[in-house]
Amino acid sequence: MRTDSKEDARLKALTDVTLVGAAVDLVLGVLKIFLGVVENSQALVADGIHSISDLVTDGMVLVAVRQGNKMADEDHPYGHARIETITTVLLALALFLVSLGIVDNALDVLSEPGRDVTPGWIALSVVLVSGLSKEYIYHFTMKVAKLHQSPILEANAWHSRTDAFSSVMVFVGIAGAMLGLPELDALAAIGVAVIIAKVAWDLGAPSVQELVDKGMDRSYLDDLEDAVGKTHGVKGFHALRTRRMGASVLVDVHIAVDSMITVSEGHQIAEQVRFGLTEQFPEISDVVVHVDAEDDVFDDTLPDRAELLRLLEQCWEEYSPAQNILRTNLHYLNGSIRLEVCLPLTLVSSPAAAREIADKLKRRAMEFVPQITQVQVLFAADDD
Repeated sequence: MRTDSKEDARLKALTDVTLVGAAVDLVLGVLKIFLGVVENSQALVADGIHSISDLVTDGMVLVAVRQGNKMADEDHPYGHARIETITTVLLALALFLVSLGIVDNALDVLSEPGRDVTPGWIALSVVLVSGLSKEYIYHFTMKVAKLHQSPILEANAWHSRTDAFSSVMVFVGIAGAMLGLPELDALAAIGVAVIIAKVAWDLGAPSVQELVDKGMDRSYLDDLEDAVGKTHGVKGFHALRTRRMGASVLVDVHIAVDSMITVSEGHQIAEQVRFGLTEQFPEISDVVVHVDAEDDVFDDTLPDRAELLRLLEQCWEEYSPAQNILRTNLHYLNGSIRLEVCLPLTLVSSPAAAREIADKLKRRAMEFVPQITQVQVLFAADDD
């Protein structure tokens, strides 16, 4: 489970890498748009717009990681990690809109066959430098994103790589224009737009699924099931559910334990399940474990504890040993009730006397309350 110091380190790492990417995006974006306008290259302008869109999304990432890093509070008991998810969706939408705008401009250019396109070696050199720079930023950002399990930073890394991919197309388009094929410039711009749209889909779809609490994939669930099943004391489990919240995974599971163990032992087993999952899977930030008795079958016709004790008091009211009961334990199993009664050891002088008291308590209880199918009478020292 992540600590405050780890969260602080995560925030600093995500902020630093995003600021580095933003500085590169600013320089490249302005330079490409300027040269694209001067040298009349639609593809270079499109690539510049793509770089500027990276700069905008860098700002969105900075805001999101800072807001999403806030600790849980009364209004947000699970924290603010979904802010990163929502921002990722908005980032994907922005990318898609950028791709539509680039296609629209490129189609306008293709509809003007006589249009003069005159990019030169300077533009070609800028595109080459841009592609290499953005590929480096991609690897740098992705490394930090994987280390700190940040979907939004991973999304931003891919946004950077689309710039590197698009630079290849722009390079081909500018080279074609320089060789007397100006249509290649506009076609390269459309190619860039297609790449941007594809990345937008790849980023947006998983984030939308997270917002509607889509569970983890089958292989991840298999690993969870294996870990839960190996926990000592777990007889079985069901209703294993997962959902992602930002970089964290939340887990719910029902475990079945021996029907006759104590509540405290059942709780201990549940804590072993919780601790085991958070240790084996660092991304898991919260585990809710519901403990079921192995033979648990809910029956709403069975009397609750207060009602049952009232009935037992009635059936035993004329039997004096029953007035000294130290403890009564109830086991609701298989649609029936198993009863444990503890009496002071001082009430009996011999094993025969103990059996007589136990038989009378059992017979009266089972006759008066038909849902009771088993009665066990124990004798213990008064201080037990």
